[in-house]
Amino acid sequence: DEGWQLIGFTDTIPLESMLALKSIEGSYSQWFGFVNNAWDIHIFSQLPDEDLEPGLGYWIFMTKPSILAALSL
Repeated sequence: DEGWQLIGFTDTIPLESMLALKSIEGSYSQWFGFVNNAWDIHIFSQLPDEDLEPGLGYWIFMTKPSILAALSL
């Protein structure tokens, strides 16, 4: 669905968000999570890319419906 969605990161090692979210590329505009006692905010157009951390949840703003593929490298 469009709007804010809560996702989990399923890999066992940190991975750049653009790779971790590749299956929904073009369907979201930003994400944020609470990492190391601080908010980690990433807006899609900003660089450098930031890692998603294993076992954490993230809020992602979906601009259109899409399906996030689970990862494990």
